[in-house]
Amino acid sequence: MFFFQPLILGIGGNVSSQTLAVTLIALNKEDSDLKKTGRKEIVSGLLVSIGLGIVAFFITYIFGIFTKYQAPLLLALVVSLSVIVTVVIGFLFGFIVPVILSKLKFDPAVASGPFITTSIDIISLVVYFSLALLIL
Repeated sequence: MFFFQPLILGIGGNVSSQTLAVTLIALNKEDSDLKKTGRKEIVSGLLVSIGLGIVAFFITYIFGIFTKYQAPLLLALVVSLSVIVTVVIGFLFGFIVPVILSKLKFDPAVASGPFITTSIDIISLVVYFSLALLIL
């Protein structure tokens, strides 16, 4: 169970950092349409989360079988749902936080990274352990 924590934490941070970079570029371009960028990020976030969730499900299931885990299907379900939720939240935070900071006249490039990374790590752990508690 603990074996998959780095996967879930890492994936959330990577996704949010990538979205943050795209959002910062959009904020710094004068001719950029922020709503269009937001829609693209939401759609890509949903698609990427489903794809990563499916991959995580199969890898976890195979891992559970090889390690003779008592409920490999449930473990795979917990990990894949955690990945999906974490990725979606990572995309949302990576887009919304810099936009809000920009509106509040703070430098989104400086403040967003540490705030987003820490928030996503905390949320990812809460999601993972909550789903594990509910499903397992």
